[in-house]
Amino acid sequence: MRSFIYILFFAFFALLRCSKPQPADLTHVDRLLKTDSLQTAQHLLTQLQAKYAKDSVQTVRILTRIRRLHQKQFFIPLNSLIQKGFWQEADTLCQQMEAALNDSPSVSRRRLLFDFYHRKSQIDSALKRDDSFWKSIEKSCDQPTRQVALLRDKMERLALHYAQIDSVDLARELFDRSFRQERLSQMDSLLRPVYFSYMDGKFGKSLQRLQQIPDSLKDKHWQRLEGFLRTYGKRLTLKERFRLW
Repeated sequence: MRSFIYILFFAFFALLRCSKPQPADLTHVDRLLKTDSLQTAQHLLTQLQAKYAKDSVQTVRILTRIRRLHQKQFFIPLNSLIQKGFWQEADTLCQQMEAALNDSPSVSRRRLLFDFYHRKSQIDSALKRDDSFWKSIEKSCDQPTRQVALLRDKMERLALHYAQIDSVDLARELFDRSFRQERLSQMDSLLRPVYFSYMDGKFGKSLQRLQQIPDSLKDKHWQRLEGFLRTYGKRLTLKERFRLW
């Protein structure tokens, strides 16, 4: 009886292994991407994405190819148009890219949105669309990216814009987010008290300490913060600050 149970167990286990989907074969897709056969690659990726929708490991592999596809379809030609100053053509391609991203899986799209809004803000600026420019900057600040320095530049630029239109607490929130990217282990010992004073909401004390530090020790982020505190420090509050801690 016991041997019969063992036989059933191993038979069931073997059945499970046989019924498990095989890994997605992406060799053909990689070949198509390499030869710029983008429409065919896109068609295959759409089919594979539907087939492996419940397999998280295979989905990650497929999404990697989808991001590579978008790079070749949009980012590379868009960069070329921007570098050449063909702003109207870049704007048309940017609109096509936005539509394509909206149709992409959210996991794949989210990893591309910072780069997309960065380029869109460049186009908006060149075409003198101020409202759209600031909206693009604002949207870019809410996207994940490994380009920390560029992200901080956008946050601080948007912060100064908010301050100029009398939204100083929104501006402070953006400076908060920017300076949370600072690495304390790499921060100069003279700047650490400034950082802690600022994060504790002691804006006057933070400015006073910052002004005593030589300019050579303050990069552009600290210099922007100093200018911000000098102009708007007395108007800052801790409104909504708890959301950051």
